[in-house]
Amino acid sequence: MMNGGQNQDVLTRLNSLKTQIEQGKNEKARAEANKETYEKQKQEIIAQLAELQVAPENLDAEIVRLDAEIQQGLAKAEQLLNSPQPAQQPAQAVTGGV
Repeated sequence: MMNGGQNQDVLTRLNSLKTQIEQGKNEKARAEANKETYEKQKQEIIAQLAELQVAPENLDAEIVRLDAEIQQGLAKAEQLLNSPQPAQQPAQAVTGGV
């Protein structure tokens, strides 16, 4: 009666393979949906870059340029805040007699 045990073993292995195939199909469908979502996001980003007149291949250079611009602006603001302020004239009391 070893034959019955072998048949059961084959069925178990087949069912395991069937389950793995179903899982693979599900993962493939999920990956395809994610890919579609990411492609749509990519197109939206490319459109936004076009509005800003930045080509996707120039994005890294544009980020560096903007970062430098920000650093310069911050340095200028700090310089203005740290420079000595001219002494303000005290308000003169209005004296008047009637």
